[in-house]
Amino acid sequence: MHNHRGIFFILVPIFILLFPALEVFAQSQVLASVESVNGIVKVSLQGQGEVRARKGMDLQAGDILRTEVGGRLILKLSDGSRLELGEDTRLDVTELSLTTRAKSSLFKLVWGRIQAVIAQPYKTPGSKFEVETPNALAGVKFTAFSMGYFRSTNTTWLSVENGTVTLTSLLSPGQPAEVLSPGQSAVVTASNPPQRTTPRELDQIREEGRRGESQFRQKKK
Repeated sequence: MHNHRGIFFILVPIFILLFPALEVFAQSQVLASVESVNGIVKVSLQGQGEVRARKGMDLQAGDILRTEVGGRLILKLSDGSRLELGEDTRLDVTELSLTTRAKSSLFKLVWGRIQAVIAQPYKTPGSKFEVETPNALAGVKFTAFSMGYFRSTNTTWLSVENGTVTLTSLLSPGQPAEVLSPGQSAVVTASNPPQRTTPRELDQIREEGRRGESQFRQKKK
């Protein structure tokens, strides 16, 4: 009995000493990394100046990804999710809480286009995966979807491949959200509530948006 008590009093201080180290280890885990890069892609790490993205680069909340025209990047999360950034896209990594059972991720799509495949851990109750644009918010579970934002028309578009995504207008609080199922799509223009679109309508909106973005880039030069 005395031996057990002695071991207890020896181990407790050791665990107290180790706890900060374990906390630092948890914080240093790789939560996201660059799986592949094509063309010119820039990364701003924690608000620092931009550097060229490279395969295998580790990322965390607070980092910013920006692809130039012709650029592509695939971002892999430690939970198995993947996001592909299209050309002329800026994506801010806002939140990555992936070390607990309930996962939480938030990305800001400032402009451009992404495709995403969200992993099974987001089926866990309490987990959430969200993508925010300047005028809309997509709440995602286990699914695959495409999403974009056009600066020239202040338009967010969303197309669901499988699973479900809830699309909400950020500029019209209280307006009804749209819950989209596989094969469905919707847009949010300016401060209007989400509106369902047909595949043909979405193709037209994206084509007009691509032309508008090209003109937008020309004006910025």
